[in-house]
Amino acid sequence: MANQYDPNQQQPNQGYPPLGQQPQYQQPQQQQPIYQQPPYQQDQQPLYPAPNYPPPTSNSLLDQLKQINIGIIAAGALFIMLCLIGACVIFLGLIRGNPVPPPAPVTAATATFGLPVGTAQIVVTPIPAVPTFDPSVVNTYINPYANAQLSTMTQLFIDVLNPQTGQFERKAQLLGGNLDPFAVAFNIAGPVSAPNANCPERVRLTAVRADNTQAVFGVCLDNVNQAIVLRSADVTDLNGGDLQMGPYFIDVLATYLPAEYRQLLGVN
Repeated sequence: MANQYDPNQQQPNQGYPPLGQQPQYQQPQQQQPIYQQPPYQQDQQPLYPAPNYPPPTSNSLLDQLKQINIGIIAAGALFIMLCLIGACVIFLGLIRGNPVPPPAPVTAATATFGLPVGTAQIVVTPIPAVPTFDPSVVNTYINPYANAQLSTMTQLFIDVLNPQTGQFERKAQLLGGNLDPFAVAFNIAGPVSAPNANCPERVRLTAVRADNTQAVFGVCLDNVNQAIVLRSADVTDLNGGDLQMGPYFIDVLATYLPAEYRQLLGVN
C-alpha cells in the first residue's frame, strides 16, 4: 500500500526548529549603493566636474519690442472698454431719460420785444391801401403768401385797435421761429368776396420782407361768419375784395387778441 498518514508516527520537522527553540533567521547582507560618489582627486575636487554653462543673455531690442507691444495692447483694451462704457451710458440715458418737452406755444408775452407784459405801445401803423373793387374776383381763391411774396418775410408786427381810445396798439413783433405759424396761416388759399362795409378793421398786420419792403394787411373780425378777412393792395390779385381766411388763421391770431375780440370769432 502507498504511504498513509499515521497520526501516531512522528513526522520530520522539515526545516523547523525543535519544539521550544527560537528559529534562527539569516541576516540579509548589506547591499552596496547603486550610485556611488564620484571619485575625487587629492585636492578633493571631483575628477568630472559639472559643466559650467554661461548665464542666459537677453536680447534687449526684443525685450523692448515685447514691452511696447504689451503696452499697446493694454492701451487698446482700455480704450475699447471705455468706449463700451460710454456707449452703455448714452444708451441708458436715451432709454431712461426724460422726454424732450414740446416747444412752448407762441404767446403775446413771449413774442413781444421791448414791451413789458400787460402793457401796450401806441403806434402809427401804415394804412393798408385798398384799390377799387373788381367784381370779377368774387368766388375766386387767392393764396396771400404767394401773391404778396411773403416767402422772404423776416418780421411781422401785430397792432390791435383799442376800442376805448380808438388807437392801434402794438401787441407783438415776431421774428425767427415765431413767424412759422403765420407763414403757414398765410399760405392757405381763401375765397374772395365783395367788401363788407359793416366789418371794420380791428387788427393790422405789417410783414417786413428781406429787402425791407412791407406788405400791410387790414384784418376784419367777422362776427357773423366768425371768420378773419384780409384786405390789402399788396395782394395784387385781390383787386379791392375781401379775402376770407380759414380756421387755422383764427387760431394763430387769437393768441394776440383781447377777450372781447376773441368772442367775435367764437374763441374762448
